[in-house]
Amino acid sequence: MRKKSIYFLLFCTFTISALTSIQAAYLTDVPQTLKQPNDEIVHCFATGDEFYSWLHDGNNFTIIQNHKTGYYVYADKSGDELVPTTYVVNKVNPKLVGLTKGINYSPEKMKQMRSSFFKSFPKTKGTKAPSTGGINNIVIFIRFSDESEFTDNISIYDNKFNNTNSDSNSMYNYFKETSYNQLAITSTFYPHTVSTVVSFQDSFPRNYYKAYDSITNPDGYTGGNNGSQRRHREHDLLANAVDFVSSQIPESLDIDGDLDGFVDNVCFIIYGNPEGWASLLWPHRWSLYSNAVYINGIQVMDYNFQLQSQVQVNVLCHEMFHSLGSPDLYHYSFDGISPAGRWDIMCTSLNPPEHMSAYMKYRYGIWINDIPEIDTNGTYWLKPLISSTNNCYKIPSPYADTEFFVVEYRRKIGVFEGTLPGSGLLVYRINAGQDGAGNADGPPDEVYLYRPDGTLDSNGVTNSANFSSNSGRTMINDITNPSSFLSNGNPGGLYIYNIGSVGDSISFRFAAPEIGTEEKQNLTFGLSPNLFVGKTTIQYSIPITAKVSLKLYDISGRTVRALVNEEKTPGTYKVDPAKDLPSGIYFAKFSAGNYRETKKLVLIK
Repeated sequence: MRKKSIYFLLFCTFTISALTSIQAAYLTDVPQTLKQPNDEIVHCFATGDEFYSWLHDGNNFTIIQNHKTGYYVYADKSGDELVPTTYVVNKVNPKLVGLTKGINYSPEKMKQMRSSFFKSFPKTKGTKAPSTGGINNIVIFIRFSDESEFTDNISIYDNKFNNTNSDSNSMYNYFKETSYNQLAITSTFYPHTVSTVVSFQDSFPRNYYKAYDSITNPDGYTGGNNGSQRRHREHDLLANAVDFVSSQIPESLDIDGDLDGFVDNVCFIIYGNPEGWASLLWPHRWSLYSNAVYINGIQVMDYNFQLQSQVQVNVLCHEMFHSLGSPDLYHYSFDGISPAGRWDIMCTSLNPPEHMSAYMKYRYGIWINDIPEIDTNGTYWLKPLISSTNNCYKIPSPYADTEFFVVEYRRKIGVFEGTLPGSGLLVYRINAGQDGAGNADGPPDEVYLYRPDGTLDSNGVTNSANFSSNSGRTMINDITNPSSFLSNGNPGGLYIYNIGSVGDSISFRFAAPEIGTEEKQNLTFGLSPNLFVGKTTIQYSIPITAKVSLKLYDISGRTVRALVNEEKTPGTYKVDPAKDLPSGIYFAKFSAGNYRETKKLVLIK
């Protein structure tokens, strides 16, 4: 039997104060302008996050710098290392010379790189901004000593941060909508300006904040992304910027809404573009723990770091949700698995950004007070997630104490949800054992969205995760595609079917994995409790006369044999499923009366 008291503790308990580590934004195809040693310009792209980003051309051929010559060249792979070739970018067609597109470090090596980073910069006591009420977000513009002043009109940023018009894509509107009017974030800009952006100018050039290269950047920081020099340069830069503008911030402005002694949020906007190959010049959230910096007597700690060209509302909102306590939902290993796809801003999003999932609103936004649990057969209805009521359900797994399912209805409508891949019922697996960790180091993942062809090893089609009669996907259980598998790949015991059409609400039928208490007093339907490993006989028993169905499915969900489909009298029966079937994994689905059960069968001949 499942232990509901354990579910409650794991699902509902969390700390307000947290240990904070660096968190980043995953961006794709960020335009880059590189200069070769002969002054030739190379236009390419960067993809990744603050921990690991790489350069590539428009056809996804990887580009690295040859540190012996200083030239940017196409990369090849030797073992698990990227190595420079002799092919200079813009001088050859990489496909014609036999190079492979998309080469990169292995997911395992990427995890090692991040692990090394966290060992260098251990988690520190951080803060989270209040998720309800109001936040006065401080925005500070910065440029380097070798850069001219911003030429942007301040209204560009004011619209992205503060526009309150109902049809506007702004950070204010995003959190107002996603929080169900429980959170208002207003931003003010410094240094003070009336029309055109004014910035704090640092005393060092841009290259000072990029990685060291003996030929092209001898003034860069040594030790790579994990070195203490990188941290000191970043923190000193931001501390100096805060000191420069602090006298302009009025004491009447409430910048500590939760009275924890720390400024709720500071957002630094750095002139220019993000830089590839894991430079500190990439959007991220971190903590200014190296320097004691204050605004009106209140300490600056956690902050958002943004680049001018990527000040898009989706990036602003992703980083701000970090400030509210949310983890990332994408894999830092870039292993090809997108746990939530374009259905949650903390995994992947376009601009305007989509909502975060119902579980994320409940666990980290604290905007949903309770997720109602269902465990009784019946028809249920959901309103779209933009509704503040009746927007999600929780369904425990009968096979795991720390894993459960959350269903929500997403409708492609409005400014923010209008970017969704489609409309329909979404089914998530939540792993409470990963509580607070998100998916960064997954698998296992805290939040996983079921999608066609999705398995432990295959991403599947995330854009088709929406169930509805319109899409033709109306059922999910342990033998459908996708199946309701748990974090370890075993069946999860979910059974949802007859999912309705897209409209103002959506319906679905739920079949409980166990019969009700009243019926259980009289019935003991069920398959033999073993997993049939190495066996070729299925045993089942029924105490009363009932119509029995027993079917065998392969791992793709295809019916391979109907073993029983008739009325049976009380007794114990055995059937042999092995005839003409090859060895492999199957699922035996049993039903009798109102009872149903699915078990894994490993057939070994």
